[in-house]
Amino acid sequence: MPVEGSRRIRSGRWRRLLPTVWVAIVIGVAPGTSGELPAVPEAQLAVARTAADGLGARLRTLLTAELARGGPQGAVEACAAQAQEATFEEAARHGVALRRVSLQYRNPADAPDEFERAALERLAAGARQGSPPAEIAQVTAGPDGGSELRYLRPIVLAAPCLSCHGKVAELAPGVAAILAERYPGDLATGYSAGDLRGAVSVRVALPKVFPAAAAPEVP
Repeated sequence: MPVEGSRRIRSGRWRRLLPTVWVAIVIGVAPGTSGELPAVPEAQLAVARTAADGLGARLRTLLTAELARGGPQGAVEACAAQAQEATFEEAARHGVALRRVSLQYRNPADAPDEFERAALERLAAGARQGSPPAEIAQVTAGPDGGSELRYLRPIVLAAPCLSCHGKVAELAPGVAAILAERYPGDLATGYSAGDLRGAVSVRVALPKVFPAAAAPEVP
């Protein structure tokens, strides 16, 4: 059956911060149109969740290993190259478009598009109110004239990440210099543990028989 509305669940990622969170499965209405967008199909939602799970687990393993081997400087290098490669591989493995996005991005390639920006702002607003959505999913118009599922899952900053994403004055030795060289426009510092860092963004193409969606919108 399609998934629509909101359901309350226990989320492993947010459970350490909040006892209960809301899953926001957003069924939006495009400007100037009437009626709801098609409900989120469970099969494609499962694909998006699995892809987000796979990327998250792989990046945690990668960065944990690099922190142990080369310290924070090694982790910065891993994020610059290996993390992007892992993302491409996971996208291919699941047959989706997959990336990480943030309003305060480090790599310009991680800058959000219009839909992602609106979703990230929704996540940030929820985080400020103490009730962030555990995920956002919506059927939107795809680039080929069909429909696609857009899915975002929040990324919450863990304490070990502060050596590269914390306050500038508190970054691990040598990290600030590497960041200045690699990312002169870096926006991804000044965080505290538990802050919303960004989101994993997944796009899943829907079958041609799926109803055409209106223009994307996150209410």
